[in-house]
Parts: sequence; C-alpha cells; structure tokens
Amino acid sequence: MRVTSILQRFTPWLCALVVAGCASCPYTVPVDNLTVTLERGACFGQCPTYTAMIFGDGTIRFTGINNAELVGEHKGSLSPEDMCTLLKAIDGARYFDFERTYGLALPDAPRTMLTISWDRRRNSVQRWVGGPPEFSALVETIDSLVRQRGFIATRP
Repeated sequence: MRVTSILQRFTPWLCALVVAGCASCPYTVPVDNLTVTLERGACFGQCPTYTAMIFGDGTIRFTGINNAELVGEHKGSLSPEDMCTLLKAIDGARYFDFERTYGLALPDAPRTMLTISWDRRRNSVQRWVGGPPEFSALVETIDSLVRQRGFIATRP
C-alpha cells in the first residue's frame, strides 16, 4: 500500500520531467534548408586550416588542409541533440544580424569565415581579429562540435 501511495504521489512529477526532457529542443531535427560552413584560414603559426560544412540532417563534411587532425576530405555526423545545440547557438547569437566583416586583415591573424544559410536567410561573416563576443561563442560552439568528431586536434 505504501509503495502505491508513493508512486501515485510522484508519478505526475516523473511524467512532467520526462516530457520536459523530450521537448527541450524547440527545433524540428533534421532541419530542411540549413547549411553551416566554417572556414579557418592559415597563420604564421600552427593554426589548423580547414573547412567544415554541417547540413540540416547532421552530416558533416570536413576538409583538413593544414595542422588539422585529419587532412583531406572526411565525413561524419552530429546527433539530433548536437544539432539542437547548434541551432540554439545560431539563434542565441542572432547570427543573421551580424555585419559582414570584423577586424583588420593582419598578416599573422587567421581568417575565420562563417556562412550560414537557413530557410530564406543567408549571411557570410569574415573575421580576422575582434568582433562581437556572440560571434566568437558561436564559432567556438561549431568548432567544439566538429572537434568532438575527431577532426580537429588543437584549439584554433
């Protein structure tokens, strides 16, 4: 009798937690019409030089050029949870409101180019040094997702 009473008391809370956990992503994954392209340019040091493309179904196409863990073309994928993390980061950074260029083209500063197309919106942002912290956080999120798949060994 006691066990039944405890279950009756906590079952609504347990159900609410399960439903909340399942509904934590406000996006439908896979996402139609999404392409994220992150390009990291060379520097005079050991900066990883690569292009990472992420598509709405979670597919990653990685091309390591120099100082990347993998050189050449490689494929991988993101989980639906990782895709949700990416989409939240794009929206949270207000990516489509960013200017097209940040910083000066300094000889030793690696260029970061981030292009995102999502539905009918598209923006390309080129950065050498500086820029808003939201842009840096978004780029770090993308790098982190790609790094988790073993494509990048060092922090760019």
